[in-house]
Amino acid sequence: MKKLLCLVIAIILVFNTVSVFGAPLSYEKAGEILKNLGILEGSETGDLMLYDNLKREEMVVLISRLYGEEDMASKYPVKDTFMDIKNDPIGNFYKPYIYWAADKGLIKGTSSNTFGYERNTTVQELQTVLLRALDYGSEVNESYGAVPKLAESKGIMNGLSINKDDTVTRGLMAIMTLNALKANIKGHTNYTLADKLKLSIPNY
Repeated sequence: MKKLLCLVIAIILVFNTVSVFGAPLSYEKAGEILKNLGILEGSETGDLMLYDNLKREEMVVLISRLYGEEDMASKYPVKDTFMDIKNDPIGNFYKPYIYWAADKGLIKGTSSNTFGYERNTTVQELQTVLLRALDYGSEVNESYGAVPKLAESKGIMNGLSINKDDTVTRGLMAIMTLNALKANIKGHTNYTLADKLKLSIPNY
């Protein structure tokens, strides 16, 4: 009886351990990791605002930090392609980042002359940007409708159960970005996006 009890306790401990290590990554944990990598910044009080919706132009700034090219992106030559970006201090702040990302092939406008400025980012839009970072740009450009399944197959949506049309929050962005960083670059079996961008991702 004593041996049986010990066996039951051991099994419970094993399953508890598995459930802990297999738990989905939280917004808070993902946000903290990206903060430490210099990708996600918070407010003056340190709040990472993880439950706030992510605008398309804000996403572009975060991607520039992901690439370690924020300084370059902030000074990038501005064009007049996207007519919906406001000509005010805030719009002028984002313009260089937007054209940097567009010329890098990471993002496109919602039409030939509109960016989608001040519009919330959808899950599928962030999936598209992350897939392009993983060198799947040709697949994305060929069939935008195939993006969600491709993102699933590459691990970008690991631990997540959300709709492609859902709005991305800053916390959700953090999780999807970390998943993408752990994914292999197209054509490689042991060369991840984190390797390409020279980022050290902690175990979690």
